[in-house]
Amino acid sequence: AKIRGISFQQIRMDIGWHTGSGLFKEIACGFLGYAMMLPLLGVGIIFMIILVFLQQLLIGGVDSDPFMGTGGGTHPIIVEIANGGWQVRVLIISLAAIAAPIVEETIFRGVLYRQLRTSSKALNHTVSILGSILIISFLFAAIHPQGWVAIPALMGIAIGMTLLREYRGSLIASMTIHGISNAIVTTMLIIFIS
Repeated sequence: AKIRGISFQQIRMDIGWHTGSGLFKEIACGFLGYAMMLPLLGVGIIFMIILVFLQQLLIGGVDSDPFMGTGGGTHPIIVEIANGGWQVRVLIISLAAIAAPIVEETIFRGVLYRQLRTSSKALNHTVSILGSILIISFLFAAIHPQGWVAIPALMGIAIGMTLLREYRGSLIASMTIHGISNAIVTTMLIIFIS
């Protein structure tokens, strides 16, 4: 975009790389947004349980793995957590709670969400927002390796993060939700696998 004459400052503002109403206020909104997102996650988990039940009914019995990814395995960090020492576990938590939220929020709620909202601005305002939220949330959920049955739960989280991006303008609040969620899940995995 810089080649087309758009300043880096404008690019940062467009994709949400700014402090909004202030860094600490945006982080606080992220913590409140996490609480707001929990009912959406709960609905997603209900749909996920229904999909697990349907998968076991249609595909296999008790031995089938409902979280089997499209490549035939579960989430790749489980093996690393199980086989790694404390340094690997600290690195995995850091990547999950800091690096992944920055990169994924920039891509999904920064660049892609903004592009969808801009492209659909001719539509009704509400249709533009809801359609963009659902498309981005589905894409976000689908790229994760937890398998297709986890898409509703991941979409619940993604919808909460995208609503907050729309409301706040800045990515800091959605990055905070993402970081909290990943930190909790990764820490639980480490505790249960260790």
